[in-house]
Amino acid sequence: GVPDVVVNCAGQGQWRFLHEMSPDQVRGCLRVPVLASALVSKAFLPRMRARGAGSLVVIQSPISRAAIPGATGYVTARYALRGLCEGLDKELEGSEVQVQEVTLPGLLSNYWANNPGSIERMPWCFPLLGLFIDTTCRTAAAWVCEAIEGRRREVVCGWLLGTYHTLN
Repeated sequence: GVPDVVVNCAGQGQWRFLHEMSPDQVRGCLRVPVLASALVSKAFLPRMRARGAGSLVVIQSPISRAAIPGATGYVTARYALRGLCEGLDKELEGSEVQVQEVTLPGLLSNYWANNPGSIERMPWCFPLLGLFIDTTCRTAAAWVCEAIEGRRREVVCGWLLGTYHTLN
């Protein structure tokens, strides 16, 4: 059958300056989140449209809203995901299939352990904005479910991150 909701939550890449990255690292930063989200969405979109309902959800990083130095590949991928969401949103105008972009604050996950040296590049102000790695996966899942049920195009989770997003 056709799922009601498809959640794109792929990510990869250490926070590095572009000149520090190998060509394979640059390709990986883009291939995993951007290409995976585009291809997964493409796979389900025709059947969702034919059925007349569905949601394509893209999980985003706060970095998609404010570039930081020392994370060029990661920032590029997150901005590209925003472009994918914008393009799909326009493509789906007038249909009952929607795109939802859900921006979560930093999660307690294996990302930082799997990408050594990245956490050291986090700007000093991120913890003050609620962007540090203290959100549990259970809390994030609840926010994503709430966003899906609310059927809003863009959802920014966490009150400090939401305030920051509104002000920018």
